[in-house]
Amino acid sequence: MHFRLRIPEALKNRIEAAALASRRSMTAEIIARLEQSVEIDDLHEKPGEQAVLLAPLLQAVDEQLRQRFEPYISSLNKALEVALDPSVTNEQRAEMRAGLAEANSKTPQRSRKSTKAGAAAASKGGRP
Repeated sequence: MHFRLRIPEALKNRIEAAALASRRSMTAEIIARLEQSVEIDDLHEKPGEQAVLLAPLLQAVDEQLRQRFEPYISSLNKALEVALDPSVTNEQRAEMRAGLAEANSKTPQRSRKSTKAGAAAASKGGRP
């Protein structure tokens, strides 16, 4: 099918540049962009389908986060139990704090500098 369309010169130039970058003809670039736009519209009209597509990904991320942070959560729960236990003496609490401080000193810590660099890179869309 042949279809005639008038577009602003600046838009034509952008489409030409995109077509060149993706190694497609202008027609192929326009068709690809229109198809992508229609697919996005379809997803917005059918949020249930989008949720079904994303569910496995979200479950995988959830599982990875649980595995990564479970030891920390468990340690915090134990620390809370001890902190709230009236039978634990202040001396015992001091010993536990010393043990935690020692364990913490052996855990690799990210420096403030690397944390700031990572945050700056993330805000620009990059990786630390």
